[in-house]
Formats: sequence, C-alpha cells, structure tokens
Amino acid sequence: MIISHLAPTTSNYKNTWNKRKKNIDIKKENYLSKIDYSDLKVFETILKHIPKDTILHLGNSTPVRYSQLFGSKKGIEYNSNRGVSGIDGQVSTAVGYAFNSDRLNILITGDLGFLYDSNGLMNKYLKPNLKIIIINNAGGGIFKFIPGPDTTPNLEAFFVAKHNWKAKHLCKAFGVSYTKTEDIDELTSILPDFFKIKKQIAEVLEIFTPSDKNAEILRDYFKLINN
Repeated sequence: MIISHLAPTTSNYKNTWNKRKKNIDIKKENYLSKIDYSDLKVFETILKHIPKDTILHLGNSTPVRYSQLFGSKKGIEYNSNRGVSGIDGQVSTAVGYAFNSDRLNILITGDLGFLYDSNGLMNKYLKPNLKIIIINNAGGGIFKFIPGPDTTPNLEAFFVAKHNWKAKHLCKAFGVSYTKTEDIDELTSILPDFFKIKKQIAEVLEIFTPSDKNAEILRDYFKLINN
C-alpha cells in the first residue's frame, strides 16, 4: 500500500489557498455590487435565485464559463452539453432530460446556442418543468474576450456573428410561454415566479444584455482578482 510509505507532515498549503479564496470572494462581492447591468450581473442574479433540487443545464460556451465563476450550490445537479460545433444540441438535450424527470430543469443558454438548436422545441413532449433562460447579447459574446479573435477586424461579422434576432416568435410557433427583460430589478422580480412549475407548458425567459459592455466588465473582473 502506498499510504504505508507516506510520512506525516505539516503544511500551510490549505490555509494559504483558503485565505486567498476569501480575499478573492471579498473583492468579487465588492465588484459585483458596483458594476453596470451586464452578463456578469445577470448570471449573479440568476444563480442566486435558482431553487434547490434543480437540474441546471449550462450551455456552451459562455454560460458554463460564467457559472463557474460563482462555484456550485448544494442541492443543484449541474450538466453541460458540448456539441460538435460547441453550441449545438443544448436545447434538445435539456428537453429530453426534462421529459424523463419530475424535477425543475433549467437551461441557461446564449442567443446563438438557443437559435442554433431551437428546433429542439418542435415536439409534442415538452413538459412544464422545463425553463429556458436565454442570455441575448446579440451574438457570440465569448469571442470579445478570447485573445486573438477579440482584436481581429472581422470580429463582429465572422466570430461574434452579430444579429438582431429574438426568440419571441419561435416560442409562439412552438406554443412555448415567452417573457423578456432587459433590466436587473425586473429580472430579480421575475425569477421567483418563473421558476415555479405552474403552467402547463414550458417557459422561456429572454434576457437582453448590452453587448458593448460585457467583455469590458469581465476583463476588469479578472484584472481585479489577479492583483
């Protein structure tokens, strides 16, 4: 047995990293309390309100990256679907999972991830325990803070794929309940009721965020905790 060859030792390793984490958490809370309306602020608000015993589906690529900045909560089962093209299959996976589950299933996805797989709603087996949250920042916002694509002159056209599309009429076509917001106070008031399994149909909440601010706010956050 390997353990029989290990000698007991004392180390400050755990305390060092616990102290560092506490310092970062303090910086993070201070930063979040001051920032403008943005993707980061929206994710903080959503994750604070998710009920226990929820199955949370995180879309790629931006939603899963934002979520990990806030750690995991007890009582929540985390899932993420990585499709062939990264974003494909997010809606279909959540729909199928919710169909075979009695628990609340929440999908947090980006606008492109939802639109790319919106035909996942084109079936007769959608259940009211399925809640889809779309963070619509008018394109693939992740490319605005990935080194390389963020400085190319082709950023908006070929990486971000900037658009003005909305989910409202897709939801109407598939008989899915639709709500929208672009205000943090309104979002905070909407979420508790949105997460209740009360209607007989699946629900979509589309949250519009400012594409011009999101990357800057996230970069400033990383600069803060790196100091």
